[in-house]
Order: sequence, then C-alpha cells, then structure tokens
Amino acid sequence: MLYAGDGDGSTSTYGAIIMFPSAPNPTADKCLIRTYLPDSDPNSSIRILKSDSTLVKEIPLAGQVGISSTPLNVSDWKEGTYLYQLFYKGEARSTLPFVVKH
Repeated sequence: MLYAGDGDGSTSTYGAIIMFPSAPNPTADKCLIRTYLPDSDPNSSIRILKSDSTLVKEIPLAGQVGISSTPLNVSDWKEGTYLYQLFYKGEARSTLPFVVKH
C-alpha cells in the first residue's frame, strides 16, 4: 500500500493508492484485480508481467477514481507465477504476484 500526502506531515490532503491481492490466487481461468486511486490519471494502468519482467498485458485505468475491479481471463495462459503492477502518475506504485495453475 502506498500513501501520498501534502509533504508537511499533516493528513489534511491525504490520499491512498492501493492495489489489493488478486482473487482467487492461484487461479485456473479468471481472477479479479482491485485497485483504489484517489484521483484520475489518464496514463494509469495495470501491467501484467512474467516473472522475468516481460510485459504480457497492459490494462488501461484512465478515468478510474476510487475502487475499481478489473477482471482478468487467464484460461489460455501458461502455468506459472505472474506479477501485476499498478502504474500511476508515471511510476510503478505497487507490484504483487499471482499464480496461474490449470
């Protein structure tokens, strides 16, 4: 979980950027990735990577604010460990693993 504030230690302009664990994990066919974004970023996305950091898929989150749920169909993917990464405001903010097991 990552947090952003106004830099002076106060919580008056507090916002959280959150990526929740995928469910179910491991998965055989589908999973759900949930995120929370405090404001819109036209370039935000979820990036799915192989364990060697090769990009498999990018899912745009442009215009998403608050909690969003993104379904992911992996029924034709090879078994193994993948990473999903929240890309927000020009940076990779959080990376979590998930397992595809048929």
